[in-house]
Amino acid sequence: MEAKSQLNLEGGTLTVDDTVLDKPYSYHMDLVDHFWSGKHHRSVKGINLITLYYTYIKGNYLPINYRIYDRR
Repeated sequence: MEAKSQLNLEGGTLTVDDTVLDKPYSYHMDLVDHFWSGKHHRSVKGINLITLYYTYIKGNYLPINYRIYDRR
């Protein structure tokens, strides 16, 4: 709702990005699991952050929403 007033949906791109926040030394931490990492090209232990953002024609972008993926 905060981003809705600043959003102008004319000519831009809506993008979804999934990022793994590496947590290789965590053992008993919520939300940490094994996810595929494009950076490491293998499965790594971490937190999976999914972000939705809108990119304007001029290159500026506005984050719309995010989710932290929990397999449990």
